[in-house]
Amino acid sequence: MRPSDWTGPSRRTLRISRRRLENGWRAPMAAGRPLPEASALGLAQRRAELAEDLAAAQKALPAARALEAEAAARLGAAGRRQMEALAAAAVEAAQEMLPGLRSAIARVLRIEAELVGIELALRERGNAPRAPSAFLHCASVVADAVKIARREASAPADIAGARRLLDALSRDPTAVFGA
Repeated sequence: MRPSDWTGPSRRTLRISRRRLENGWRAPMAAGRPLPEASALGLAQRRAELAEDLAAAQKALPAARALEAEAAARLGAAGRRQMEALAAAAVEAAQEMLPGLRSAIARVLRIEAELVGIELALRERGNAPRAPSAFLHCASVVADAVKIARREASAPADIAGARRLLDALSRDPTAVFGA
């Protein structure tokens, strides 16, 4: 390559750069090696401090993890106790509804017993000597009506109402079904 083909920095620029480098390193080199800059000393000191902090953190980590595990266990136990209390409150709410259920069932059974009594009385009369067949026919009509009423009288479980009750009980332990 010929000197005229050179496209890099000029010789003058290279000489100036070399002088600057030599002048910058001359004083530290007098002691045998370059002295670190102030920022490098600060970084080394900060690194030493961080190393101490890291060691302390590593020492404290097992105890902190144990505390975290203990807290998680307590939280889980508290959550289970809360769910158990909610279930117990739902049972109490159901038990408060049982007297109404018992009286409603008793009322229905009384009505059914009266209807069955009418059917039996009609059969008794229809089985008497020289009784008209209308008694037996009417007894069958009453018996069929009771069977149909039993079959048609059904109600699906009210799961939506029960869910609302559980939600309400989680906020208010005195909540009742349907309120």
